[in-house]
Amino acid sequence: MFTTLARRAIESPIPLRIRNAARASAPGIYGRFKPKKVWPPDFSKLSEKGAVPLRAEVQTTGQARDNAPEMGQIREAGAAVQCYGILFMEWNTEQQPFQEIRGKFWGAVDAFSPNKRNERRALE
Repeated sequence: MFTTLARRAIESPIPLRIRNAARASAPGIYGRFKPKKVWPPDFSKLSEKGAVPLRAEVQTTGQARDNAPEMGQIREAGAAVQCYGILFMEWNTEQQPFQEIRGKFWGAVDAFSPNKRNERRALE
């Protein structure tokens, strides 16, 4: 999607009107070297026979792009479960495995509580 917008922006540049000075157009986002293939392809310029393999390729790249947000959501849910397990979950063991981490975290959060306001003001 972004490459298509960039390609179209390069094909039809908008003139700059800064102090009525004519400026040369920028070389583009590609620099001196232009890409061999424009992606996604313009199917209206291709024959039906030439468009078939490209359509399959466009569909597979679209599927991979659509799966990325799902994978991100799954990872985020996993991170939330881990945070819950470390900070809030009560373990049925004699020695809590994450007690040091919990102590440091809740000590830092507790420093901003309203109960500690007078202590913070005394330090100032």
